[in-house]
Amino acid sequence: CNSEINFVNFDELDFWNLLPRVLKANDDPILDYAIVPTFKLAQIASKDVKVILSGEGGDEIFAGYGRHRKIKRLFLKKEVFPSCEFDKHQKFKKKFKDWDFDLNFHKLTNKKLTMSSLQNLQLFDCEEWLPNNLLIKLDRCLMINSLEGRTPLIDIEIFKNFFGVRDNFKIRNGLGKFLLRIFLKEKIPFYDFLHKKVGFTVPINSWIPGKCDLLARYLPKNKLLKKIFEPQEIKSICLKATTNKKFITLVWRLLCLSVWYQVHFDKGLEKQDTFYILSNQD
Repeated sequence: CNSEINFVNFDELDFWNLLPRVLKANDDPILDYAIVPTFKLAQIASKDVKVILSGEGGDEIFAGYGRHRKIKRLFLKKEVFPSCEFDKHQKFKKKFKDWDFDLNFHKLTNKKLTMSSLQNLQLFDCEEWLPNNLLIKLDRCLMINSLEGRTPLIDIEIFKNFFGVRDNFKIRNGLGKFLLRIFLKEKIPFYDFLHKKVGFTVPINSWIPGKCDLLARYLPKNKLLKKIFEPQEIKSICLKATTNKKFITLVWRLLCLSVWYQVHFDKGLEKQDTFYILSNQD
């Protein structure tokens, strides 16, 4: 492909060191931990280039998320699922039953389209998840590192031409973004189009439990958290996360809120690492 591929390592030390700078770059506390490696990637790229291409929108338009595959399976007959699993899938489907974006689609394309359950969920992602999380996350990480970003997959012409294709062109044999996979298979000989999608994320389930004793000591002292929760409740949640994965995401959110508050209201702290900030709260 005549392109040079550079790999960027992101480890646990990066995670704890960069988190304050990442949160300082965001006026609102974005609780998506993928923002931290996104920040480092932008930091490294800014040394060589001024404009980058990014793939935001591909999952939304071509159905690349696990929830898209999940709602697609709702078309199976009830007897395929155990009764408890079918009830769970039905509840998932009902969650989005009021999201009817036909009118907006008509405005963009001048086409009449009877929306499938999958398409309704995709449009929910296009109008909610994409602008309120992914694009904000990308913009903040790029701008703070003096980078411009271009997102070709959310071009209106791509939306017009590919959003309305049949569901089985998007999801087939349990694989999302099937249309893109076939395209890449034809254009890139060494591309494994059956390869499972790997999300751009970090292993908080491994990294946070090891710090929960420290977090249980520091988070209850945070000024913002103390206004919302009882300190003993915060401590209990942190300690439970050492043995119960169900509490890890909750600890992450408490951590984000506390560090975000500190770096925005105490000047200069974003230059310090996470635990320096947490241990120096008034």
